[in-house]
Amino acid sequence: MRKRVCALGVAILGSVAARKYSSVHDAMKALNAAGQVIHPSKDPKVEKYHKEKYRIFSELYEQQISHRSLMNQALS
Repeated sequence: MRKRVCALGVAILGSVAARKYSSVHDAMKALNAAGQVIHPSKDPKVEKYHKEKYRIFSELYEQQISHRSLMNQALS
C-alpha cells in the first residue's frame, strides 16, 4: 500500500511539473478516486490512547529541538 501511495504522489507532482495539469489539486482530482471515508472512533479508550500518543510525540519533539540546539552549540 505504501509504495502505491508514494507512486501516486510522484505521479501527481510529475504531471503538474510536466504541465499536464495546472495545479496539484487538479491533478489529484484527475488521478485519484475517492476511497472509503474513515471517521474518528467514538470509543473513549481510543481517544485516550491517541491523546497519550500525541502527548508522547510532543515531548519527544521538544527533546529533539533541545538536543539539536545543544549539538549546534557544541559545533559553534
